[in-house]
Amino acid sequence: MKRKNNKAFTITELVIVIAVVAILAAVLIPTFSNVIEKANQSNDTVLVKNLNTALSSYEALNGKPSTMHEALTAVAEEGFLVEKLTPRSSGEILWEQTSNRFVLVKDNAIVFGDASTTANLGYTYWKIVKEMPTENANNYSLYLADGFTTEGALAVSGGIDVGNNSDISINYTNTTSEAQDVVFRTNGGTFIVNGELDTVSHYGTIHDIAIEQVAPHSYHEYGEVLSNMTISKGNVVIENTAVVPRIVVSGTETITVEINSSETDISVFGVNGATITEGMITNNASASVNEINDVDVPDASVFAGGKGTQAEPYIVTTNAQLEAIANYKGIKYHYQLGANLNDVNNIVLEETDIEFDLNGYSIETAVNSENSAAHYYLFNNYGVFTLKDTSDSQTGAIRARGLQNYNLMTIESGNLYTIDSNGGGACVWNETDDLENPATLYVYGGSFYVTGSPSGNMVACCINNQANSKAYIYGANFVTYYLAVVNSGYMEVTDSAVSGDINITPSTNTWWNSFKTYSGSELIMENITSNLSSSSLLENAGGRATLINCNVNQLGKPGQSYGYQANCIAVSGNGETTIKGGNYYSVAYGLYVYSSGGTFNIYDAEIEVTGDLPAIKGDIDSSSYPNAKINMSVYNSTITGKWQLAKNSVVNIYSGVLQNSGLTLEQVNGYLAEGSTATESNGTFTISQQ
Repeated sequence: MKRKNNKAFTITELVIVIAVVAILAAVLIPTFSNVIEKANQSNDTVLVKNLNTALSSYEALNGKPSTMHEALTAVAEEGFLVEKLTPRSSGEILWEQTSNRFVLVKDNAIVFGDASTTANLGYTYWKIVKEMPTENANNYSLYLADGFTTEGALAVSGGIDVGNNSDISINYTNTTSEAQDVVFRTNGGTFIVNGELDTVSHYGTIHDIAIEQVAPHSYHEYGEVLSNMTISKGNVVIENTAVVPRIVVSGTETITVEINSSETDISVFGVNGATITEGMITNNASASVNEINDVDVPDASVFAGGKGTQAEPYIVTTNAQLEAIANYKGIKYHYQLGANLNDVNNIVLEETDIEFDLNGYSIETAVNSENSAAHYYLFNNYGVFTLKDTSDSQTGAIRARGLQNYNLMTIESGNLYTIDSNGGGACVWNETDDLENPATLYVYGGSFYVTGSPSGNMVACCINNQANSKAYIYGANFVTYYLAVVNSGYMEVTDSAVSGDINITPSTNTWWNSFKTYSGSELIMENITSNLSSSSLLENAGGRATLINCNVNQLGKPGQSYGYQANCIAVSGNGETTIKGGNYYSVAYGLYVYSSGGTFNIYDAEIEVTGDLPAIKGDIDSSSYPNAKINMSVYNSTITGKWQLAKNSVVNIYSGVLQNSGLTLEQVNGYLAEGSTATESNGTFTISQQ
């Protein structure tokens, strides 16, 4: 028997091998790491050079960017998305505002930069951040990357550019004993400045600015202030690009204001004992400056607490306190509801600027003594009014005939109920009484309810936008079996929903239009979702309407009969409705042209009707409406259901699919646009453009 000769390392040999490997690793790994780092650094240097070339080209045509956002936009036009670029090396890419150049920085030192970039690291250098650093040892200014979030205002000691983020509030304080030159760019929110030695420049939009103290000739406004600029100490320059409607002088220290902007009329208010003195305002432009001293600022005892600021709003707990908000005019005041209020009478707001927070509580108006079925309107607004609900419950509500707006109203959140049962009222009634100053409504959220019942053909609605008025609705929830929106002016509605109130039982055969727009009006609807049993989405009664990517489910209910109003979308009065994308489903009619005529332009949409009623329906009553016409154009759309159009209808089908149409090939060929052809397979027609 042979023996196997098994050879192996001894323990001593293994120890020696491991030691040799460790020594080689200790020597070679740093060498390899340095080689890799230098290679990556070289790539980053090339990137910085390319970025600076793009900036140089932009600067030659447009001048130096004022903000990092402008600089990033400039290089993005050349294909560089700096915010998404991650340096290959361990360094950071920063933008230096004075030289308008990018640099590569590592370990608090500039590794590579343009020759013009000579300044020491500090607040003239901008760093992109996704969250606030716990400490800012290099004292950089910060550019907030997309999706940046924060709880409360940012407390900072250097410049901030909010980028594409919105409604971020900033509190700036110079924490050093040295003067700083800092830049800020905002997109909404509030801004507090406390820099006695500093030069501060602001760009973008801001709701409110409070300048607690700045050095002489130190605060420069280049952007747009939506509400108040409050000054306690220092000098302010309103640059020629700025829009500042109201300046509030609230301190007794040295204050001067230099106006170089002619873009707007400016009102200057002296409050809290401050007086607008001779020489305080220097108007270098053609701006109209209105000086108002001794503004009546509420005494703290008028309300249940607060100071009227955004941080400390006046607290309203009684009907008398609510009525008192109409007395304080000129400058913006913030109010917060602190108790439920009932039997409130109508309140007229003239020359007021109010932000009102329902704070989870409710207000209900009294019944109008002249009409036992009608409640009062809560507010008649001739000033500037903003409604919101900041409570966690989001149950804050107004129950009234509605709110009337004649100037500027914004709804951010809250629940509005129009509770009349006499066929009138609206959660918001938007009406222009001065053609030079059209009533304007903005809605960014909230829910709108119709809880009344019709009186004949009259019914309350969620929003009534009257002629010559403007309404912009960016996210609302409409709950009604009847009218949701009436438009006789200009209206945009996006990202909103319409549904039925389960507490309302409409009569069996009653159908209403959720949206109705009239002659001379324009309505744009985008991303609207409608789930209703007894209301169509829209009747365009003589205006212009555009629907973009809407989703309509017209469901009906058992035992319900379907008259001509039972449809997804109707047009009348020779109005024109354009549909771009979306899905439209109905158990009754689909698209209906009433007897007074109208036009449908249909692009990339899906329209489906189940049952015996037509998906495309059009009537003409030439005796009552001699000028009525039916026009129908179809592009790349799928229509499932019957077609039933009056004779002499003008139809042009460019492309698409017709299913269960009930049409013959001859009839379809008669509807084809020039250059289009149709093929048939098992009753389905496919139309294409040659």
